[in-house]
Amino acid sequence: MTRPFREQPFELPFRLGEIELFVLRYSSLTVAATIADLQNEPKPATLPFDHFPSGVDVVVCRSERIAEPLPAITWSPEAIRYVVSQFNQYYIDLSTNMKEYLSTFSSKSRSTLLRKVTRAGATLGGHVTLREYRKPDEMPEFHRLAREVSARTYQERLLDAGLPDGAPFVESMCHLASDDHVRAYLLFCDKRPIAYMYCPVRDGVLLYQYVGYDPQYRHGSPGTVLQYLALEQIFAEGKFQYFDFTEGQGQHKEQLATHAALCANICYFRPSWRSFLVLWCHQALERISRVVVGGLDRLGLKGRIKRFVRTWHWRS
Repeated sequence: MTRPFREQPFELPFRLGEIELFVLRYSSLTVAATIADLQNEPKPATLPFDHFPSGVDVVVCRSERIAEPLPAITWSPEAIRYVVSQFNQYYIDLSTNMKEYLSTFSSKSRSTLLRKVTRAGATLGGHVTLREYRKPDEMPEFHRLAREVSARTYQERLLDAGLPDGAPFVESMCHLASDDHVRAYLLFCDKRPIAYMYCPVRDGVLLYQYVGYDPQYRHGSPGTVLQYLALEQIFAEGKFQYFDFTEGQGQHKEQLATHAALCANICYFRPSWRSFLVLWCHQALERISRVVVGGLDRLGLKGRIKRFVRTWHWRS
């Protein structure tokens, strides 16, 4: 493996559905696959070192391409392999143009997408516009307006996954912009920001890093409208190779992507009974959570409870 590993903290959250119970923190060496890595044939999922590195608790390999689904926990003499998640990683090939890109959709999907965009103004109740931010002096304004949106999203209130706040992050945005290594977008309804997307650039690839929309406008699919309008500009610019939706599932990712690769987030822990017990409990909670959520879904209660939890956190 030639990609560089970084020393950084690793968090293992214990959640029941969307409710976080507690988090265990570890020191780690972490590496993340790139789109270029996903073009290669998958390799065996083994510890990427001859011996477990000293001074760290876990080795984390994110978005590793795999040939087939893996068991959650595997104990070997070198390490305990824990597959935190397995997913299709979606991305868009930007080597064509918007017209050819849309031709890859089924007629029904294309019609549905275009209808959401063309009717956005009427659905959202105002004049809809998109603004792109890419220069250093534009980043503070984007951050201020996007933070207004992010503060209203359930991702921030419930999952602490909104656009980061504070001067250090703004400085990093400006630094990327000075090298033309960022594209950021805001969707406005009249003059009110209602959705944002922040995409740093790495090796000619746009990364879908931070996104969010105002839940009051969810009925108008503001995230989808923003994504479509941003892609129009991205294709027209013709500078980037791929748009990487990064890890994780999502219906909109599947609908908008041109390619997908089966991937996993894999953690290698030092072999010990304590680590095994922690990971077994984490996996058991994940299974219980899926059963509970599945049961609520079958009873028709999943959507109501999710809306209640998100609304409660939004109002609190």
